[in-house]
Amino acid sequence: MFISLHIGMSTRALPPTDTYTLEFDKLDQLYGLPIKNEEPHFHYLQIGSGGQIVDPKTHKLIPAPEPKRPKIGQLYLALLDSPQQIKQLVEIKEDDIDALRQVAAEHKSR
Repeated sequence: MFISLHIGMSTRALPPTDTYTLEFDKLDQLYGLPIKNEEPHFHYLQIGSGGQIVDPKTHKLIPAPEPKRPKIGQLYLALLDSPQQIKQLVEIKEDDIDALRQVAAEHKSR
């Protein structure tokens, strides 16, 4: 979950790219190299609408769906590219946390 969200939008990228700075109120690292949490801000880039995808049924190009924007108060699993750069945000629920911890623990023991 995060408590602060700062949004910016690229005016030169096609499709436009939204840039976010996320600040989490609680951080629980499950796996990977330790994160030095001196500055709890993480950066996240999200490609905006304007692109096209191939419809699997008709095989024609259609407008890409509008991406979900991060929401304050939502619980997320953040997959990092580097210590401060989020590669992907995955919405999760409280019920998912124990299963995620178990999978991470199993992966560490290999």
